[in-house]
Amino acid sequence: MIRHRYYVGTVTGEGLPVSDEQRTKLRETLCEVYGGYTVYAATGAWRNGAVVKLEPSEVYEVLSPSRPVDPQALAQLLATIAEQSTVLWTEETVTGGFSA
Repeated sequence: MIRHRYYVGTVTGEGLPVSDEQRTKLRETLCEVYGGYTVYAATGAWRNGAVVKLEPSEVYEVLSPSRPVDPQALAQLLATIAEQSTVLWTEETVTGGFSA
């Protein structure tokens, strides 16, 4: 199985909160591509010179048996939907499954 994660900021480049409509589109897009997802509320930080910027975000995690799309292309699409300059994505092979 492959674990895909997409880290999406919840404040647009203009400093406005990502709207409910944008969040719905993010989630619909992930469901179209992967069939489902899990989302975690998170806060990240990054340094801009001497200033540390805190950034609220959501981490979308998906487990899938394959790589149905290029994750970088999907990250760019998610960034466009949420009006972000970038979306960080990660991918790793994991062992997992469903139990009855």
